[in-house]
Amino acid sequence: MKEFFNLLKISIVITVIIAVISRIIYWNTAFELFEQLEFIGLNFTFAFSLTMVNAYYNKFISSKYSWETQTQKRLWIGAIGSIALTVLAFGLVRMLLSLLVYDNSFKQFIEVKKLPII
Repeated sequence: MKEFFNLLKISIVITVIIAVISRIIYWNTAFELFEQLEFIGLNFTFAFSLTMVNAYYNKFISSKYSWETQTQKRLWIGAIGSIALTVLAFGLVRMLLSLLVYDNSFKQFIEVKKLPII
């Protein structure tokens, strides 16, 4: 449970950093609270999901391959697996947001492939 809360904290920090950078970049645009909250919610959803996927994959891969004895194997399997899982998780989160939050059909998701803010 402690590990989960650590990952939650990391996700919150990532979300705050992205929100602050976004406000700095778009400083001259109007601040609309609902739009900002939606943006922060989307960022948190992605940050939390991708942090969880990669943290648990890293934990799994570390139990299989040691950095000390299987460095090359650990590096390549870890990197390729992490990239693949990140892409899959990103796509799955986008699909779930499109279907559940934005009430699109699966057909609309495939055709549009873009969330309103992203």
